[in-house]
Amino acid sequence: MKSFLLIIGLAFMLPAFAGDKAKVKFKKDRILVDKVEWASYSRAAGKFFMGVIGGEDFLSYSMESFVEGYHTNGQEKTESYLVVEFLMGDQKGEFEINVNRKQLVRLLVKEKVFENNTFSNEAAATFRKKYAQDISGRRFLTK
Repeated sequence: MKSFLLIIGLAFMLPAFAGDKAKVKFKKDRILVDKVEWASYSRAAGKFFMGVIGGEDFLSYSMESFVEGYHTNGQEKTESYLVVEFLMGDQKGEFEINVNRKQLVRLLVKEKVFENNTFSNEAAATFRKKYAQDISGRRFLTK
């Protein structure tokens, strides 16, 4: 009986632990965070852009990958990452980050880089300092 109550108690606690994870959806030309329109979204020339709704783009990113090694069955092991560039504010220039696009949006929301349809240059500087990595530099160390 105690184990049954423990299982029931854990079942009710699990949503509380997952509560900080925002639900992100990429629609045709919009990004939704927890079913609320968060930013515009577009693609051109192999790059993806996030922007102010009805305004200009504030961020661009492209997906990159390289072969990191081989599995025991001979298949290639690839490392994927994003090359991100802020298009507004003082944080010009590309940097690399080891996340997928949904994780990127969650981090931008968490760090309040883009909130209430406005871009924060201070938050962008903190974001870049906190999450930028040299991933492509490792590509040559794996061969």
